[in-house]
Amino acid sequence: MLLMLPVFAVFAQPCLAGKDVTVTLRLDRTEATLDDSISMVVNVSGTRKTDGRPVIDGVEAFDVNAGGTSTRVEIVNTKVTSGIDHTYTLLPKRAGTFTIGPAKVTVDGNVFQSNAQTLTIAKPGRATGLDRGPVFLEAALSKDEAYVEEQVIYTLKLYTQLGGSDLSLELPADTNLGFRQLGKPTEYDGSHNGRAYHVLEVRYVMVPSAPGQYGVAPSRLRLTVYPARSRRPRGFFNDSFFPFPSGKQKILASDRVNLNVLPLPKEDMPAGFSGLVGSFTMDADLAPGRIASGASATLTVTVSGRGNVKRIPELDLGDLENIKIYADQPVLDETADRMGIRGSKAMKWALVPEKPGRYTLPTLSITYFDPVSGDYRTAETPSLELSVAPGEEREAQAPAPAPTGQIPVASAKKEIRDIGRDILPIHGAIKNMTAVNMRPGRALFLLALLTPLLVYVSTWCGLKLSNKSDASEAAARARKAARAFARQCREGKPNAGQMISVVRMYLNDRFGMTLGSLTPGEAADILQSAGVTKDTAAAL
Repeated sequence: MLLMLPVFAVFAQPCLAGKDVTVTLRLDRTEATLDDSISMVVNVSGTRKTDGRPVIDGVEAFDVNAGGTSTRVEIVNTKVTSGIDHTYTLLPKRAGTFTIGPAKVTVDGNVFQSNAQTLTIAKPGRATGLDRGPVFLEAALSKDEAYVEEQVIYTLKLYTQLGGSDLSLELPADTNLGFRQLGKPTEYDGSHNGRAYHVLEVRYVMVPSAPGQYGVAPSRLRLTVYPARSRRPRGFFNDSFFPFPSGKQKILASDRVNLNVLPLPKEDMPAGFSGLVGSFTMDADLAPGRIASGASATLTVTVSGRGNVKRIPELDLGDLENIKIYADQPVLDETADRMGIRGSKAMKWALVPEKPGRYTLPTLSITYFDPVSGDYRTAETPSLELSVAPGEEREAQAPAPAPTGQIPVASAKKEIRDIGRDILPIHGAIKNMTAVNMRPGRALFLLALLTPLLVYVSTWCGLKLSNKSDASEAAARARKAARAFARQCREGKPNAGQMISVVRMYLNDRFGMTLGSLTPGEAADILQSAGVTKDTAAAL
């Protein structure tokens, strides 16, 4: 059955195509310049075949280069899913803000539509003429003036023409500035001063807690850089055949950026202002809106928006006449995206009316400071009504009093009757309990069921160990020869004649040969026959 699952995935999946098809459009970033290229992927899930390539709206301002198409089949918990990925590269023609998508895909005559994404293209910065080298770090703020508690996007970009690893980032330390990373870093190809770079971008939301002029200190990035393969002829130390690349430790510092933080205006500041800064809305829901007397309804008030959501105040419903109020614990939900922090706070109350009638619930409101308009705004809930109908009244009937002079007689006890038996046997004594032994027939059945699996696993393990032993011996021989070769090249400093001997010894150790002498052509032929690339063989 395990071996048949992949076969089922390949042959049966086309029959299931089109029943649950979804289309998703993804961009590798939402902001770029005219000199950049943007990667776009249209993901089609639920089928391995479409009637044609996707039709994408909103790409008139771009040169669209179609890339490759890849298919996939996944098996998760015996559920078979398949999909197709269409890759494109967008080259912007002009600056502006564009809506990319939706992408429309036709499967078996049915048209499926994806989401859309907003892409902002800016003009490239003016060239300074300063060559910052093959690798450098750049910092930028989304704005240079903000209010206290307002979100500011702090963007770090690592421009590199080299390979790198072991990255360690140190952000500026300031007690009045808080940083929080927004999502995972993104990678793309870009340019700076007319030179092509590979860019690693990471975003943070920075929230100032006090007014003043801030010179945000440089961020520092520690990393190991390696020679770029594309900037010089391909050498044998760049080939995976020689697994010992040499790296250099480097510390990069970004530019210092300035931020002017304004205090919140005291004029028109409402009394008891919580310090909420951003853009927020309120919503209220009463469920159910009509109940019987003695039942309960739930009032839910949700405050949501973008800003310092942790400052959303807890609301007080107050006292309502003829209604008992039971407050629930508020729930705060906070999320981060590329534009900053957004979230919501839900507050609930259980309302239990004591009398029938119609009740008008009071409106609730919050005040927040809008940094875009620079003034204080108020959001409030709509007016809600609760209708309470009369409930069923049940009066408890008291037992009839006994005649005067007589003592009430208690009701006679009833005999216990056995009205049913449990599914499992009930043993009244230990002697009735016996040990349960597996019958021989059942054991033979289980053995017969497991034997094919055990034979398969044993055979697979034996073949794996056999192949692994041969591969391990070859790998150990290759590593030993490579270490000796590198040591003689670096430490011995051989001349041209000695280098011929070093190469011959390496080939003998690496491939188990007995070469006495060789020409450059023979050395290249030996390496290429072993799978080494032509460029590496020619360089050696």
